Formats: sequence, structure tokens, C-alpha cells
Amino acid sequence: MRLAFAGNSDLQFSEQDKEYDINLRFDRFYRKSIDDINSLTFMNNQRKVIELQNFATVDQLLGPNKLERNNRISALTVKASVSGRPTGTVGEEIKTAVSNKIHNDEITIEYKGQMERRSDAFGSLLLVIMFAVVLIYLIMVALYER
Repeated sequence: MRLAFAGNSDLQFSEQDKEYDINLRFDRFYRKSIDDINSLTFMNNQRKVIELQNFATVDQLLGPNKLERNNRISALTVKASVSGRPTGTVGEEIKTAVSNKIHNDEITIEYKGQMERRSDAFGSLLLVIMFAVVLIYLIMVALYER
């Protein structure tokens, strides 16, 4: 089914020094509606052709178009780009909105990319400031010996 609707670009066409991906999938005419999907045919182990609607129910819903797993656990990745606003402000707004909407303890949310790097940078900055304060204290103790 994935081949029919998303396609497969494993094939390549080479001409001179250039390579072109070839994406094989159903023509748009055959993948316009739920009825087109229901009439998709499969061959079973007894070599009989069976339509999808005979063994599955097709519903149109919102959701990920591909099942992802991270350490054998179902995962969903949401990607975004920020333009014209500081990423820290937008990141905090996203965290607030997500925490207001999702109250399930079984869901783990990890913020990656710039939000993760920003958090790591602030952690390192705090460590450096603490080291600087201790170093200044030690220098003052050494200078004044009191």
C-alpha cells in the first residue's frame, strides 16, 4: 500500500554524470478518494485477488503518514522552523501549549534541535559562572589571607 500511495524512489536513472530518482506510485487518478483505496487489490497465499474493503476498514483521519519507532516505542516527530521571532520565545510558547493540551503520564515529550542546544548552553553557562565565582573567591583569599 505504501508503494501505491507514497511511492518508492529506490530506482535511479543515470545519464552521463547525473543521477535522477525514479518514484514509482499509482497515478493520481487511482488515489483520489477512499473508494479508490477500498478497491485496491491484493493477492493472498492461495493466489486469489481480494479487495482491501473485504478485510479492512478505511477511514480518513488525521495522523502521521508513517509509523516511526524510537527504541521500539511508537514515536511521532513534529518539525518546525522559526522566522522573525526568537527561537527561545517560540520554544517556551510551544512547551506551554503542549503542557496545557497533553496531560497523559504515558507520553514522553523530548524537545530537540535548537531548544535542546539552548538548554545545554545555559547549563554550561551556569557551570562556568559558578566556577568563576569560586575562582574569584580563592584569589581573594590568597591575596588577603583572611
